[in-house]
Amino acid sequence: MEKIKILSLGLSQINFLEQLYGSIRKEDSNLHFDVDNFLNHGSLQLDEGIIENFFTFSDSKFSGYSKVKCFFKLLVKKSFWKQIFLETHSYGFKSIYKFIKKSVRDFYIASECIIPLNHDIYHFHSIVKPNVRYLQYLPNNKKIICSFWGLDLYQRWGTNNYYYISLALNKATVITVQSIEMKEVVLAKFGVNLRDKIKVITFPLKQDVFDLIDELKSKTEIQDNFKLKIGVKNLEKKIVSIGYNADSNSQHIPILEALNKLPKKVKETVIFILPLTYGRNEKYLLEIEKAIKKTKNLEVIKIESYLNWDELALLKIVTDVIIQMPLNDALSSAVLEVIYAGNTAITGNWLPYRVYKRNGIEHVELGEIADLIEVFNDDKNFESISEDNTQKIRDLFLSTEIIQKWIYIYKT
Repeated sequence: MEKIKILSLGLSQINFLEQLYGSIRKEDSNLHFDVDNFLNHGSLQLDEGIIENFFTFSDSKFSGYSKVKCFFKLLVKKSFWKQIFLETHSYGFKSIYKFIKKSVRDFYIASECIIPLNHDIYHFHSIVKPNVRYLQYLPNNKKIICSFWGLDLYQRWGTNNYYYISLALNKATVITVQSIEMKEVVLAKFGVNLRDKIKVITFPLKQDVFDLIDELKSKTEIQDNFKLKIGVKNLEKKIVSIGYNADSNSQHIPILEALNKLPKKVKETVIFILPLTYGRNEKYLLEIEKAIKKTKNLEVIKIESYLNWDELALLKIVTDVIIQMPLNDALSSAVLEVIYAGNTAITGNWLPYRVYKRNGIEHVELGEIADLIEVFNDDKNFESISEDNTQKIRDLFLSTEIIQKWIYIYKT
């Protein structure tokens, strides 16, 4: 069968792309992936053969002559003048020069760097304005896929950002979202005319982590050594993880403030873990540190060094409870891994997690962060939940059917 060339654009994090492209390549070697602006965090390793070519188009150099040529080509585009008006309205006349300079550069990269590579499909990940900047300049006869990851869809947009996202979605051939709830949001924000383009499909989860959880779940000595490594001194205490990254969206501070109101006798039985490796912002990290210092009798451990796959699996195994109450989110693999390991997830009922309920995956839902007080005063919430969760997650999120659906999207 003929080779299909796919160029991945937008946000290109290893943890997402390895799972998606690696799983697809195992099932269909005719699909070939190139990636722009590849991001690799910490010690994670990308298996050989998943991605053929790595590009950094933003570093492209071009001559003054090319700039002038691209500028004149932009002048004949109606959309260019419409965007100048929009930029002026949004940011004032002083923004025009900066906008023209950026537009010329984006147009040059799309027309002179990306299009000549002659990919069959362009796949844009995380649909925010900077990530779709090349999309409007790509050929109309090429297949374009736009994949929402979660936070990109739920964040607030002004008129300017909304215009560029809407432009991208209307030009896209396929739009993917991870849940029915996300589809409803896309239709509400951008119009029911997009309905036929939208496919509800999750990203395949990292099978290795789940296999490692199965392998390490019974090895208490290894688990205890891991606890000691991350700073847990009393191995008898319950471990509660707050979120899974360092982003302010996770609401660490209001959660810590609520937990600080717990009775001393409850605090003495629990260690709270803050995984702060991804999404780090130094200003916000200082705010977290201040919030920790304001607590009393609350033992908090911060994880700030990247973990390898074994350690990631062990963290999910030793986490008795994960508190996942961000402002917004998609389906979090970190939460699923904790539940898969037989532990408890406490989630906000405003999050798009109805898929758990629809499939009978047990978890605790709260309407307010303040409700954590009542939950932690009830010992039953620390008990392991139904072992059925493990098989349900494997059937629902680790099935090869997910990969086949992605292959179908690429090949039809």
